[in-house]
Amino acid sequence: MADLHELGTRRGELLDELERVTEEIRPVAVQAVRDGSAKFYVAKDARVTRRTLDQWLAASESEGEPGLISR
Repeated sequence: MADLHELGTRRGELLDELERVTEEIRPVAVQAVRDGSAKFYVAKDARVTRRTLDQWLAASESEGEPGLISR
């Protein structure tokens, strides 16, 4: 059985990777909705809940979202 420390280290690395990937997905998903894509499909493709997508959209409207494509 794997050592607890090794498993904890691996978990931490995976969580770090998840955060990096989420930061890549978020602006693309927000832009897709702004461009007219249905929220249901954007959330499905991004593998997030509609609630998460709605939170991303609300944050981008109130705070501005770095990395979004301006039109």
